[in-house]
Amino acid sequence: MTSAACPPTITVASSALAGVLRCVTGATPVLLPIAIPTDWQQAEVSAAPNYFLVTYTHIGDQLIQLAITVPNPAEPTAKSVGDVRSFRGDGRAEYQVQDGTVPTSDRWLKWNEPGRWDGDPQMPNSARSDNVPYFLRTTGITEAMFWQVANSLRPTVR
Repeated sequence: MTSAACPPTITVASSALAGVLRCVTGATPVLLPIAIPTDWQQAEVSAAPNYFLVTYTHIGDQLIQLAITVPNPAEPTAKSVGDVRSFRGDGRAEYQVQDGTVPTSDRWLKWNEPGRWDGDPQMPNSARSDNVPYFLRTTGITEAMFWQVANSLRPTVR
């Protein structure tokens, strides 16, 4: 297995999965949402054997990002709202809204998906794991749309 990254690509949203699967070999399952709104036409895909980041973009500042990564999310502010929730069966996830007074504020969700992850070669203490660290982040969308996307994550079949 090589640690070389595939070149970043900009594609139509419906082709993001193919770009991810071409490169990611060091993580299973690979999850992508099936509920990306049809008018969100563009996706930018960055991937390597143990990592991927897909950024779906829309008009203005709206975006949806999904990644296998050990994230460094934004620090909470006085207006941040967060909690730990049940997610994807028996899993637990950390959820945060950056500004609870703004309906389309940045939101993120991070959780460990049961599976296999070969670790992050960029992080010296990262080792092979039975959990895949996922991170979902959005900007400019409502909570209802956020959870529609989050709840539509499906493992891919290789």
